[in-house]
Amino acid sequence: MTMRRLKPALVVAVVSVLLGAAACSSQPVSSEPETVTISGSYPGYSSVKQLWSTADLVIEATVQPGGRVIVIMPVAGDGTDPQADPGGSLAGLTKEEAGLVYTVRTVVVSRVLKGKASAGQQIEVKEMGGTRNGVRYVEEGATPLTEKSRVLLFLQTYPDSAASLLNPQQARFDLDGAGGYRSLPGNALRATQADLDALRAGRVS
Repeated sequence: MTMRRLKPALVVAVVSVLLGAAACSSQPVSSEPETVTISGSYPGYSSVKQLWSTADLVIEATVQPGGRVIVIMPVAGDGTDPQADPGGSLAGLTKEEAGLVYTVRTVVVSRVLKGKASAGQQIEVKEMGGTRNGVRYVEEGATPLTEKSRVLLFLQTYPDSAASLLNPQQARFDLDGAGGYRSLPGNALRATQADLDALRAGRVS
């Protein structure tokens, strides 16, 4: 097992590469991809109001099929350069090992609660993790967006990059069949239509 520490702009990620023993065994080599576990540290939120205040965009949307995998490299000089981190330098590392792997998915907006968007608009949302070059990168404790799921998202938007969830666990709620919201496992925050309507109207102090 090898371990590196990287400092991307918004999260501190610990990447553990789990190597199988097939290479030094007489057993058949598995076709399963190597797994890299990514553990991220994000800002925590004490209330839905705090999520609302921080987010640039709050939407209800449906996740579309497919997605693309990208690697975001750290930028020297902004405090995210791995060479300045005790984990080591970039020497001998692949692009994936030096950067962070993300999956970018498209969602179609059904309702805009806050921010600049419109119903029917397609928005790209990126999440840590994905499969690239035969390696599967999985963010520990995260629940990836899935095709056709209907979700409430609290997002940070960027002019030249896909939007990101404020927190992969707290900033996403799944829509139920009755128009309510289900929190992801481990998220103590609860969102209701009444609370969001009050936030939109500025009735929550």
